[in-house]
Amino acid sequence: MREGRLGDWAYRIVFSRYGPLYTELIEGPAGSPWDPGGGARCDHRGFWASRIDDCAARLAEKGWPLDFDARPYGRPFTYHWMTGLGLRLELVDVSVQPEPILVAEPEPAASLGLPARPVLGRSDERKLVALAEPEIGAP
Repeated sequence: MREGRLGDWAYRIVFSRYGPLYTELIEGPAGSPWDPGGGARCDHRGFWASRIDDCAARLAEKGWPLDFDARPYGRPFTYHWMTGLGLRLELVDVSVQPEPILVAEPEPAASLGLPARPVLGRSDERKLVALAEPEIGAP
């Protein structure tokens, strides 16, 4: 488990050791991006983005609005509402990929034999943005 701080919010985070899919458990205070007021739930799906600024802007333009932006806090990730699906999409800049974020121990993920999350290349980002159409939430 790792403890951290983002702005005024303290949080605790832990990642599953094996995957894929990896599970990330986050505990944060009321009013934070991880507000527990809604109870336990699937909150978001995470993806690496090679160009987070461009990808975040395109998702917002296509109807998946920005819910939280950590970039002003010096952290390269955003959350976007996945219209009609009831959860968020997290974009994380690949610049932090070498950090040991997918670990249950202090060693880097690679030393544990864990694969990294896939990087969204230009064609993958186009596919993701193509999914981010306002019609997704339509009945």
